[in-house]
Amino acid sequence: MGLCFSTQKQYKSFFINSPEAFVIVSSNGYFLKVNNSFSKLLNYTVEELKGKSIFDVMVPEDHEPTRGVMKLLDNKKPLYNFTNRYLKKNSSKFVIFHWTAHNIDGDYYACAKPVRIIETTIPVADGYTFNTIDHIIERRLVVGEPNDVNIRDSF
Repeated sequence: MGLCFSTQKQYKSFFINSPEAFVIVSSNGYFLKVNNSFSKLLNYTVEELKGKSIFDVMVPEDHEPTRGVMKLLDNKKPLYNFTNRYLKKNSSKFVIFHWTAHNIDGDYYACAKPVRIIETTIPVADGYTFNTIDHIIERRLVVGEPNDVNIRDSF
């Protein structure tokens, strides 16, 4: 059964107040619209994120995999089960998001669940970097049909 809004006000309220993280991103990677849940998770205001490049707040090692996913979305394929990480504003933490996205009229409409919030200041003796954490988190990209996420809680 599809979700139907009888008014623009209902749609706007759903988008803004949803507990899920909702974003609309341009095909060149700029936030066009974000909801309160997404902005609060990253310690930004909605206004601060609007017009900002997703790559300005994303963990650098996730740029290339995310660009690859954007190319798939450009081919009008729905995206399920993609995981990437965004840095929290003025913090040593990042949020791991699990995304579902669709290309609608050239923009990416995406919904995410935060999987985990991680402190990036890991003791040097442990030798962890963002790339090491990549090996702890299994990314799974499934195009065209939903599937279960594969994330091990190994932190």
